[in-house]
Amino acid sequence: MKRLQTIREVVDLLGGSCKVARITGRHSQAISNWLARDYIPASAFDDIDKAVRRKRHTADRALFGFDARRRRADAA
Repeated sequence: MKRLQTIREVVDLLGGSCKVARITGRHSQAISNWLARDYIPASAFDDIDKAVRRKRHTADRALFGFDARRRRADAA
């Protein structure tokens, strides 16, 4: 299982901006904004995480604004 470190890796794995827009229920322009801002809103985490895991990968939670302290708390 590969851990994806960039938003571009996530979008490419899932088939591009239009497919990610369909997966998350957003417009493709929103996905372009994510790429430009280098940030995916936490509200998209569940949809993206599920789609990425179906492809046997994981996405770094930092891409969604979750910090290291929260990751440690989630693991406990």
